[in-house]
Amino acid sequence: SILTGAGINMAIANECLPAQQQHLMDLTYQKVSQNIYNQLPANWRCCINRCSASGRLAA
Repeated sequence: SILTGAGINMAIANECLPAQQQHLMDLTYQKVSQNIYNQLPANWRCCINRCSASGRLAA
């Protein structure tokens, strides 16, 4: 499922998670559409890219 705006806010409220939790973040952000990703603030996009294994989101 695609996360809602509120879901994204909750998911990245603390920006990057500790390294041991990054695999959970990877699973979360794979569900974020590219359209929603493009609307995020630049610092959040950077954080997502830095913390996710691939740095890419589902189209």
